[in-house]
Amino acid sequence: MIPPIFSVEAAVFPHIHEILSSYDKGVEKILPSPLYGSPERSRARCLFETPRGSRYILEEISPEQVQPRKEISQWLFLLKNSLPVAAYEQNRDGDFVTCHGNKYYQLQPYIRAHGCNQATYFHDAWRGESMAEYCIFLKKEGTKLPKASANRRFLPEYIENLCKTLAVHRPQLLRDITPVYRFVARQYDIFSQLPQVFCHGDFHPANILWGKRTIAGVIDWEFSGFDFILYDAALAFGCIASEGPDAAGGATADAFCRTLFSDPAYKKYADYFPLAVIALRFPWLSEWLRKEDEEMVEFEGEYLYFLADYFKISL
Repeated sequence: MIPPIFSVEAAVFPHIHEILSSYDKGVEKILPSPLYGSPERSRARCLFETPRGSRYILEEISPEQVQPRKEISQWLFLLKNSLPVAAYEQNRDGDFVTCHGNKYYQLQPYIRAHGCNQATYFHDAWRGESMAEYCIFLKKEGTKLPKASANRRFLPEYIENLCKTLAVHRPQLLRDITPVYRFVARQYDIFSQLPQVFCHGDFHPANILWGKRTIAGVIDWEFSGFDFILYDAALAFGCIASEGPDAAGGATADAFCRTLFSDPAYKKYADYFPLAVIALRFPWLSEWLRKEDEEMVEFEGEYLYFLADYFKISL
């Protein structure tokens, strides 16, 4: 007899026992614990515990996500023995996505992690070292992965499309950031000249599950693929430095850069790091506009100039 599940979350997955049978797993209880990662990455999620005490996250994804998720899952499967990643489970047929009742599901182990205080973490040198080491090792291990079935969107193209949209809908905002935009646009050709490596695509502290002075796992690989070598590192630094006026020169940022550029491949392209950091704030600006978060839109416009000043760039 299947035991009843008394939980609000159970209503979202009424056929959870049938779904999990394809993974040869049972359910002892569904847990109300808040889940890490962005809820926008899936239609629904729940955390459950098996009769043996193991914990997993079951998520429903849209039909449009199935093929990209299969590719991402294959990459994570190949990486999981060498890097801490939140890899997806294979069902008994060897597939990473399970179809049940015309809906699609994925399963991944729940990674227990320590919290990270957003207001103070940028004082921790060990976090910066760990993040840089992760970038370095991911670059190395990424050479063993199969190439993507589709190309990622070229960053200069993304910035151009954003600015065209701003010209129509937010002309004053575009005028405000034009000096920074021109600085980036003058150097678009550099992005195509940098070597391509495997990237997480959204690598920043909020997508890291922290262990005790180490990285326990990295989540939200939705934007992973092959891109220019500085992509993950520049995005990560931009997020660390955005935490406060002292964060850019804090222990985390300092240790991150020191460790990152001790690697010969990254050191070779260090001169382009400021350009990459600033260019990768344009997608963040686009995200705040999409969410209609005017406070963060204003912040991002000011932050572009802060970064230019920090890197001693003359606009």
